[in-house]
Amino acid sequence: MVDDKKALVSCGLWKMKIRIYNHHGNWKHVKTGKGHFVVALIHAFTRLGHDVVCDLTGPVDISLGIGKFVDGDAPAKKRVLRLGASHIGLTGADYKKLNKPKRKAQKQADGVVYQSRFSQQMSESFIGKFKGPKTIILNGAMPSSVEPVESPYTYNLVACTRVWTPQKRLEDTIMAFYFAKVPNSCLWIIGEHDGIGCNSPHSRSVGIISHEDLPRYYKMADVMIDFSYANACPNACVEALVNNCPVICTSMNGTAELPGTIAVPDKPWDFKSLKKVPSVNIDAAANAIKAAFWITPLQALRSAMAKYLHIDNIAKQYIAFFKEVL
Repeated sequence: MVDDKKALVSCGLWKMKIRIYNHHGNWKHVKTGKGHFVVALIHAFTRLGHDVVCDLTGPVDISLGIGKFVDGDAPAKKRVLRLGASHIGLTGADYKKLNKPKRKAQKQADGVVYQSRFSQQMSESFIGKFKGPKTIILNGAMPSSVEPVESPYTYNLVACTRVWTPQKRLEDTIMAFYFAKVPNSCLWIIGEHDGIGCNSPHSRSVGIISHEDLPRYYKMADVMIDFSYANACPNACVEALVNNCPVICTSMNGTAELPGTIAVPDKPWDFKSLKKVPSVNIDAAANAIKAAFWITPLQALRSAMAKYLHIDNIAKQYIAFFKEVL
């Protein structure tokens, strides 16, 4: 029987039961990029023929923990932990205390999925090295069929995050766009922020919008700007790329590992606690913004990167790793 199951696993015919649990008992009312990624992943697992549950009854083949395990002692043959960014001490936060749940979860895990090489390096520095099976799987998204927002401008850029924190460097983003001086252009700023410099003749603050409306801006924009520092793999950037919108980022984060990005050199980081985020190199960032309009990937390349980050392709990589752990 054991040999029969191994044969089924190896040829991809054995369908798994996967638990992705949260304290709400379902994933119906998610608000974060991480939550929307999990929902998309659940649907992709289901399309592949696997059974995904969000309850504590009955055994499962894999318990997938999103940053930590919250399913207690619920039975699972193997536990796989998905790790993104670690707490690194910004604004004086007690990063050691905040990383405790991640360290505890890593000790419980039979396998670990990192969202990027950068994510793995962060985790190994702040949580510790994992000695079991591990892999790197980028985040993924489902392309949208919605129509783009209409814009009166010739060139459009979008900057997007749910909440603009110092780590996201909004003021540097606005300044780099200003010095790029792209004619007849607009920077569309999406998300919650303090309002500094966000409304001008050539930048518009959109505020918080629904997740369903976000792709309308990705499809309208020529380029997305994400100057986050020390981030693992922002879901907003993945969603933009899947909807054929290239991304300008900086080198000190996992975004630079995504296909279809233009990376601006950033101040190197030694992966030790960090209280203040350095400023973006404005000249280099402005030049990258100007260059993006003549080195924007051809449609064939855009389609290739969208296919690579499609959630179904990402789900297949997760399933392959689950089989390895089992």
